[in-house]
Amino acid sequence: MNAATLLSPDGTVSTEWLAARLEAPWLRIVDVRVGPFVRGRVPGSTLLDVGKRLLHRDGSVVSAPELAMAMSEIGVGDAHTVVLVDGDAPLDATIAAKALRRYGHQGTHVLAGGFPRWARERRPVVTELARHPFASFTARTPS
Repeated sequence: MNAATLLSPDGTVSTEWLAARLEAPWLRIVDVRVGPFVRGRVPGSTLLDVGKRLLHRDGSVVSAPELAMAMSEIGVGDAHTVVLVDGDAPLDATIAAKALRRYGHQGTHVLAGGFPRWARERRPVVTELARHPFASFTARTPS
């Protein structure tokens, strides 16, 4: 199945789209919400702390090798479609999506409405994070 043909032109995916594909082996759900008050997650989510892993202290995006390592460590490889999950304001998801696309990973999308919409729609919620094996992620330097 070609996931790209089912996605919104604005770079988002709907909760319906994601719910129908939770078990897809080509999908990686990446939750960018961090902190002590995060209680639930979309099933299959892994965690990415955007502020620590994708941004330098000055706010600039990390280098291609740093991005590649961050994504590989959470089990995101070149062949995976990435869906980023954020809270009400998708700032971290937007930053992550731009960084991933900048370094050539076009199969990157943001969950429309984030986790709050997912929860409001009474979709499945888990408390544990998924652990994926190390994957090979290639970050291509923009030309």
